[in-house]
Amino acid sequence: MKCIKVLMVAAAILTSSISVSAQWAGGLIRAGYSPYTLKDDSSINASGVMAGFSMANYVSSSVPVYADYGVDIHYAWKEYSFSGEKMKLNFLTAVIPVNIGYQFDVNDSPLSFRPYAGLAAGLNILANAKCDGESANFFDTYGESDDHWKRFQLGVQVGIKVIIKDMLTIGYEYRPFVTEAAESLKTSYNTFFIGVPLRF
Repeated sequence: MKCIKVLMVAAAILTSSISVSAQWAGGLIRAGYSPYTLKDDSSINASGVMAGFSMANYVSSSVPVYADYGVDIHYAWKEYSFSGEKMKLNFLTAVIPVNIGYQFDVNDSPLSFRPYAGLAAGLNILANAKCDGESANFFDTYGESDDHWKRFQLGVQVGIKVIIKDMLTIGYEYRPFVTEAAESLKTSYNTFFIGVPLRF
């Protein structure tokens, strides 16, 4: 639960810094390609997809600094073939990100750029391997020891959004988790996404 508590503190600090009159900076529904990397002594690169939403407010009406927060769902998979038998790894993670960013508007251009960085709390929902009709749950055991997959991870992220005419957003985000998924196992996402405005 430490990850959730850390993120709640960060969110409280950010939201308390936003005045009541702070300007709405927009919401975003996004989806994209999100490869998942698992690294210990070796490295596994899994295919992945992501979908989520975020909401943002400018910290002040006088400067283009904004805070955003939301929810992302990542699903990743990796397939192997050994001696004619197929094995598939499956991972499902919900992530709550909290970011601070800056908006750069280009004069006489429909483009705006929003670089950002922040914290992320990850909830690992699914982590298993399936082979020949049998399934192994990594939350019960992982590797050759009594180690198991952890439910919660704390991460960070850096990224950039390119907003086109306030109608379409494309972007890239790198999200490494600073706490381990299992003993000596680090994980991260590289996400390329496209989004549309979330309007109320």
